[in-house]
Amino acid sequence: LRLLAASQNQVKDSAGYLATLARLAGNTGKTEYWDELINRTVRKDGFADERLRLDVYRLRQVVGITLEADEIGDMAYRANQAGLPAEAQALLDDGFKSGLLGKGTNAAADQKLRESATKAAAQDRATLADSEAAAQKAANGNALVGLGLALSSTGAHERGLALITQGIAKGGLRRADDAQLHLGLVALRAGKADQAKAAFAAVQGADGAADLARLYLLHIDSPARK
Repeated sequence: LRLLAASQNQVKDSAGYLATLARLAGNTGKTEYWDELINRTVRKDGFADERLRLDVYRLRQVVGITLEADEIGDMAYRANQAGLPAEAQALLDDGFKSGLLGKGTNAAADQKLRESATKAAAQDRATLADSEAAAQKAANGNALVGLGLALSSTGAHERGLALITQGIAKGGLRRADDAQLHLGLVALRAGKADQAKAAFAAVQGADGAADLARLYLLHIDSPARK
C-alpha cells in the first residue's frame, strides 16, 4: 500500500492517493496517515472548513492525533462560541494541566477564555431543566440537538444521545447532516458503535460533513482499533 501510494502521488493521481491513504490509515491506525488523510480531506474543493473546523478537531482527537497548543486554544474558542462551554472548559482545563496553555504571549487570553467557559458551563448546568423543557416545546428539533451535544460534552452521553435522536425525529433542522454527524459522535462516545455507524452512514451532502462521517466509519471499522 505504501508503494502504491507513492506511485499514485508521483503521477499526481490525487483521488487514488487519497483512497490508498484511507486504507493505510484504517489498516494501521498510525496517526501520521490519519493526519495526512484528514488534512487532504479538509483541502478538498467545497469542504466547509470554517463551519466544520470544530468537528475536524474532534475527529483528530478521536483517531488519536495530539493537538498542538494553538489548536487546543482554537478548538476551545470555537466550542465556546458554539454554545458548548463545558466542552471548551474541559479542553482548557486539560491544556492548563498539561502546561500547553496559560503561558507565553497567549497566557492572558487563555485564562480569560477559561474563566468565560467555566462561568458559562456553570450557568448551563444551573438552567438545564428549563433549557430541556423549552427545547421539548420548540416547533423544531434544533434546540434538542444542540442540548444533546452540550450534555454529551459534560459526559452525559446517554442523555445527550436521547435528546439528539428526539431532535432529529422532530425535524425542521437547519443542518440535518450536521445533526446526524453529531448523533454518530455522541453514540461513539457512549460506546454504541453500531448506532454510531448507522448515524454516520446517513450523513449526506457535499460540504464536508459526509467526508468526516466516512472517516469516522473508517476509524470504527479499523482493524487497528479492534
